[in-house]
Amino acid sequence: MIVDAHAARRKANRWLLENVGNMMRADQPVFVRSRGRAAWRFGAFVTAILHPPVGPAGYVDVDAATGEVLADDHAAEEIASRGERLVCHHETSQPVKENAMSALSVIQVTEKGLFLPRQLLQDLGEIEVVQRDDYILIKPKNMTARFKGFVLPHTSVEELHEDYELSLLEGATL
Repeated sequence: MIVDAHAARRKANRWLLENVGNMMRADQPVFVRSRGRAAWRFGAFVTAILHPPVGPAGYVDVDAATGEVLADDHAAEEIASRGERLVCHHETSQPVKENAMSALSVIQVTEKGLFLPRQLLQDLGEIEVVQRDDYILIKPKNMTARFKGFVLPHTSVEELHEDYELSLLEGATL
């Protein structure tokens, strides 16, 4: 039986969480031979709110036949050490928005709830809060802002809005 890449990635992410830290994530898999075994190899990337993933800080192999993580305490220490160096290098080479850093320092969690400074969300415009059993999502209400940077439409923004408005009108007449 072969462990699929998705299951192997979950195992790599769990190993990184338990052995390196909660800011580490496994990247896309590559099928390799490691220690004479067929394995899935994942780059270990440092994640954070203020920057895209940085790395790889190292690699985690997962046996493709058994699902066993082929890494030890020494590998965890090396990944953690390289991760710290990568983050330090990234932070010194990237300008940090001062208002974002000061806003992060005033996030408050109290018995009354979670308080976020508005400037953290200023680029979103008008926002919508969606509450589910296991998460709370804060997202922009404006459709264009919601997809900005994620979708490159083949039509203009005006055409998208016009199509959306027409679909609302058609729905109302049915």
